[in-house]
Amino acid sequence: MVGLGSTTPGGIAVTDASIWNGGYVDASLASRWLDLTTGHGSTLAEIGPEMGAAYTIVPALAAAGYDRLRVVKYAYAGRSLAVDYLPPAGAYLSNLCSAVHAAIVALPPCRQVTVAGLVWWQGEADANNAGWAAAYQANLTALLAYLRGRWPLFGSAGMAASLALITHEPAVRTHCATVNTAISNVAAADGSAATYDCGALLTPGNVHASGAQQWTAGQGLGTALAGLL
Repeated sequence: MVGLGSTTPGGIAVTDASIWNGGYVDASLASRWLDLTTGHGSTLAEIGPEMGAAYTIVPALAAAGYDRLRVVKYAYAGRSLAVDYLPPAGAYLSNLCSAVHAAIVALPPCRQVTVAGLVWWQGEADANNAGWAAAYQANLTALLAYLRGRWPLFGSAGMAASLALITHEPAVRTHCATVNTAISNVAAADGSAATYDCGALLTPGNVHASGAQQWTAGQGLGTALAGLL
């Protein structure tokens, strides 16, 4: 049902999965449904965590009777939860919801869509500001409540959330421990959320993940999400 395959030279694909990329991506791949393959990272030769996540989520969906995983990706570097994604008026939050809406509208009318889960890997920008870091738990709780209330874009109140822990290095992000504690606390209190430690995968002194690290992080986040579906 799911596997690796040769798509373009040096490329990989996850079968039974599609992607709509509404964020920072090459214009040739933007805002249209495509088979999920390489190219949705920073360049056409790179991947993000969506590849590894799909590899683990597709079997869980197939077992539940769903025919295809559809991923809406919205990612930009350097954005904060405290400002950019803060409900209800954060500009990037508004753009995220617009991207999900556009992706759903672009599907054939006969398709019934359930927005079953969210993968959230963010927090580095907030970890550079003491006030933003201190507010992260309240802000993330508010974000999940807001997205779950965006019916019909985000389905039931129990929409699952897979939350990534960020870098552990205070020399790189001063208040990373505060942000990671906040993320863990949100997951523990939520009931429909789980965490995966992406920060532990990163090369010391760096907040950017390699392709191999993106794949591993995606698998971890996908496994956490699949366990909640």
